[in-house]
Parts: sequence; structure tokens; C-alpha cells
Amino acid sequence: MKTKFMAIALVAVLALSFVALAGESDAEPEFGKLPELGSFDDMGGGSITVYLNNTDDESAVTVTVQIRESGTENVLGSSDVELQPGATDVACTISFGYQSSGEKVVDICLLSGDSVVATQAGIPIQVNHSMWKDSLTYIIIIVAIIIIVVIAYLYMRNAPKRKADKMDSRTFTEMEEARKQRKSAPSGPTKYEGSGSKKRK
Repeated sequence: MKTKFMAIALVAVLALSFVALAGESDAEPEFGKLPELGSFDDMGGGSITVYLNNTDDESAVTVTVQIRESGTENVLGSSDVELQPGATDVACTISFGYQSSGEKVVDICLLSGDSVVATQAGIPIQVNHSMWKDSLTYIIIIVAIIIIVVIAYLYMRNAPKRKADKMDSRTFTEMEEARKQRKSAPSGPTKYEGSGSKKRK
């Protein structure tokens, strides 16, 4: 009888443990709303914002979000996030880059510990080509700087000559005006003529 009672108690304990474990396994982090993709180029890279939920209303949990090349375990970027109990749509932004342009495909993996608990697979990314990666861009900039420097040098070198020419032109104009004024001025009686007319009176 005692042995039978102990067996029943052991079965009850195992059943309770199984229920507790099942409850813990059900309360897992998950993805929230759809991720937001930033703009990408082959020089500065870009970023993806992922939204996360914590379905456990009692305990906080720390999860890891990884961006992987689609279909592989090659991690392009990752971030750890702490989710408070019952948290929804917690934003996590991960930045990463590519060395070449074109269309890329990534998987977003949500890890709790070492286990992947959720995946958003096959997300396409368009990586644009950056003009700053072209050597021709830098050549054009250098040539433009050289042209500006040469123009500035020639302008400064000829500045004294332009100033002297301006002064000479102004002086000639003033002299011409003075000459015209002297020619147009009425001529008055001389001292001799004035005294002679007085004598005749």
C-alpha cells in the first residue's frame, strides 16, 4: 500500500513538472510587426529594424537577433535585446554592409540562448552602387579644385595691374574735363584794359 502511494505521488510530481516545462516552453519571444528595411549601398551599408514581442507576462528575457545570408549560418550583423514581461513591438536596429551592389537576400533569426526560436526568411534587399566608390569621382573633384586654385591665383596676380589701369583711366578723364572747363570759361578784362577805359571817361 505504501509503495503504491509513493508511486502515485511520483507520477503526480512528474506530471506537474511536465506542465511547468510546457508552460515555460510556450512563453517564448517572437517577432512583432514586419521589419523595416533602410536604404543600402555598397559603401556605407544600411540597416534593418526588427520588432519583437515577449509572450511571457511574468519574466523578462534577453534574446539575440541575427541577420544571416539566406540559407546559410553566415552572420552579417547581430544585436542582443532585453524584452520586458509582456513587451510588444520592441524595436531592434541592426546595421551591416555589402562590398558589391545588386539584390541580396537575408534571413532574420531570433535566438533564445543558443536556440533559434523564430525566423523570417527570404527577405530581399536592394544594394545600390555608391558613386563615392568610383575613382572617376575623385579625379573630377581634384581637377575642379586645381581649376579653382589656378583661377584664384591669376585673379590675385592681375589685381594690382587692374587697379593701376583704373587709376590711370580716372586721371585722364579728370584732366580732359578740366581742359574742357578752361576752354569754355569766359575771358574777363585784363588789368591794363580796365585802367585805360577809366582814363577815357
